[in-house]
Amino acid sequence: MLKNSIKTAATGITMLIAVAAAALAMLHLFSFLYVLNVKTLDLPASTGYSYDKIMMNYNLVMSFLSPFSSAPFVLDGMNFSKEGAEHFYDCRVIFRWVYLAGIASAVSLVFLLRSLGEKARKISAGVVVVFPTVIMAAVAINFDAAFVIFHKIFFPGKSNWIFDYRVDEIINILPEQFFLSCAIFIVFLWVIAAAIMFFYKPRKAKQISQNKENHAE
Repeated sequence: MLKNSIKTAATGITMLIAVAAAALAMLHLFSFLYVLNVKTLDLPASTGYSYDKIMMNYNLVMSFLSPFSSAPFVLDGMNFSKEGAEHFYDCRVIFRWVYLAGIASAVSLVFLLRSLGEKARKISAGVVVVFPTVIMAAVAINFDAAFVIFHKIFFPGKSNWIFDYRVDEIINILPEQFFLSCAIFIVFLWVIAAAIMFFYKPRKAKQISQNKENHAE
């Protein structure tokens, strides 16, 4: 009983990690969500930077954060402090760990899902739903507080993530609304994953169900 409970919880947790890593990869590789924010928030007008300059520096940051990158932190025509650059180095380390954890979780998930019964699998789907529900509740109540807590968890003992827009100009083109939309995107994928897990049926289970229907006829 305990073993099954642990396996059920582990399945939900590995699904959360795998989907979060996949969502991060999508946001990392494709700029669709950022472009949407640039246009809806009209960042060129509010920041004074041209659209091309905004996208150039955003892409430079994304390239720097690549898990395969070892290049130094640079920006095009934007000032940044030593502390600000160090924060992005910290982010690159976290990105690498998230991708590694995501790959390990995705592999584990394949075996875990095959070994779970239908009831346990649906409970795991519930585990997946609970986590994003809590996150969205926290964000809805106070996004600023949730944003600070997030950074204190992932960057313990550091304050280099608190940017001064006059010194670290990159923060001008990375508004809170963009990070909020990223959070919503990840939560959306978690919910989709939970729905797939809830209705997922292994091939063996499908064959057994079909055999029963055939015998009934």
